[in-house]
Amino acid sequence: MKNLDKNIQKTPTCELTPIFELFGQKWTTVILSEILNGNNHYGTLRKKFATMSSRTLSARLKTLEKNGIITRTVYPVIPPKRGISAHAER
Repeated sequence: MKNLDKNIQKTPTCELTPIFELFGQKWTTVILSEILNGNNHYGTLRKKFATMSSRTLSARLKTLEKNGIITRTVYPVIPPKRGISAHAER
């Protein structure tokens, strides 16, 4: 059997494959769990996950927002303040 190129995307064999790929990323489920428990500010999440890089936290939040799992609200104050909320249903 030949080795397949890892960059080639396989056709999903199940409708749940995109969900498994999203929530299979490291930190995604624990971040979402914290948001659902009321930790809805970037700074709070950053302190909670001190071992996670800010780049990773930002990337996971952007992915969750892009997929409609969470909503980010920017408040018009100085310094900028952002709130994060999870959608109850999609």
